[in-house]
Amino acid sequence: MTHLKQFLFVVCDVGLTLNFAKCQFEQYSVPFVGYIVESGQFVPDPAKVEAIMNMMEPQTKTEVRRALDIFSFYRGHVNPLVPSVLKNWTAE
Repeated sequence: MTHLKQFLFVVCDVGLTLNFAKCQFEQYSVPFVGYIVESGQFVPDPAKVEAIMNMMEPQTKTEVRRALDIFSFYRGHVNPLVPSVLKNWTAE
């Protein structure tokens, strides 16, 4: 609770306001920008990984760029994903 008090004091000191109806405290895992933050670590959101695994093979230059952007976003976790996605694309 001391960390929460410190956080709330900092928020107040810098002039920010919080909507407490939207706040959730003491959460063990929090979804944040495509990742799940849990115990000081972050892993890709399983729903996002599933969507990547089921992506259709890109057909146009724009679709290829979009796929590369997605892989780039998850670049720290991409090594196990790319071979599986490419395998799905070549199997079609």
